[in-house]
Parts: sequence; C-alpha cells; structure tokens
Amino acid sequence: MANNADEKVRVFLDQMAMGVEMFHESCDFTTFKGADELQVTSMQSSIIHWRQRHTEDFHVVHDASSNFFRNRNLWERITNKDVQKQEIPQGDGTTVEYPLRVLSTTPMDSKDSRAIQLCDIIAGLGARVLRDDLGDDDRKFLDEILLTGFNKVTYNGTHPSTIFPDQIPPRRLTGPDVVDKMSAIIFGSHDVSRGRC
Repeated sequence: MANNADEKVRVFLDQMAMGVEMFHESCDFTTFKGADELQVTSMQSSIIHWRQRHTEDFHVVHDASSNFFRNRNLWERITNKDVQKQEIPQGDGTTVEYPLRVLSTTPMDSKDSRAIQLCDIIAGLGARVLRDDLGDDDRKFLDEILLTGFNKVTYNGTHPSTIFPDQIPPRRLTGPDVVDKMSAIIFGSHDVSRGRC
C-alpha cells in the first residue's frame, strides 16, 4: 500500500508498517493484554488541565472501566504523592507541577452518578459533532444543540496534530525530554537532570 500511495500518505503507512514490525520484535501475543492506554492518558490530561488552574488537592471520581482498571498501577505511579516536587513541561509548551496531589481515585458506575452520566452525554455529543459523515438533519439538530450553550464548553485531551517526525525512523532526542521525565516519575527514578533515564 505504501509503495502505491500518494507521497503525503506514504509516510503514515510506512510508520504503521514499522510499528507492526517493532511490535512483533518486542511483544509476545500469548502474554499481550492490550495497549489501550487512552483512558489513562485522558485522565492524566484532565488532571493536568485542572492542576494548572487550581491549587487544591483532588479526589478523582471516574467512570468505572475495565480498561482503566487494567492500567490502574500506571495511574497510581503517575499520581504517587512521594514523587519529587518538580515542574514537568507539557506538549503545549506549558508546565505542570508534580506530584499532581491526587488524594484518591474512585470508580463509580454511571448508573449511580448523575455527574458521570452528564460527562457521558457531553463526551458523546463531542464525538458526534466531530463526525463529518452526518446527514443534513443530524447536522442541523447538532448545530441547534450547540447554540444552547454547548459550543462554549472547553475540552482538552489527546488531539491530532500537524507536528510529525522529520525522519523515519524518528530521531532520538538527547534527554531529559518530557518522555524521560514522565518515565522517571512512573518508574520511580526521580533524578532526571542528567541525560536519559
């Protein structure tokens, strides 16, 4: 496919193929449990968003999810209160202070929480608004909903970007970069001032 694709698309297909090859070299399907860490990433992004705006400690209540539970140990490392106090740069150029001061993380079934239900509705609406394959009636209905005030709702999270590696495979940075610093927090090495972790 990459060989027959337009040059603008070929780089993505090449990266996908390289990712598949690297996966086979480093993972064993008999023990592989999945790589969906989007929920943990979204939770972290949400906490960072609020951490940058408020000084209070947080109690996090989230929608109960088996994917999130599978990666709960990762979340507990990210929110560990014993992490050395430090400023970590974010992809958008801002910084956030660690530890994140999350005091507790509690799962809740959406059927037992109106707040979680509202979050589900807003997330569903946000996903639907971004679709480009809606019919005219659906698009008109969504536009009317947005005009009731939903168009003023801000959000953050994982988004597509136009920043791409400038070579294949991507060049390794000399650390410590953001990934180095986050790895140090997750895996417990707090001295990230000298090179890569």
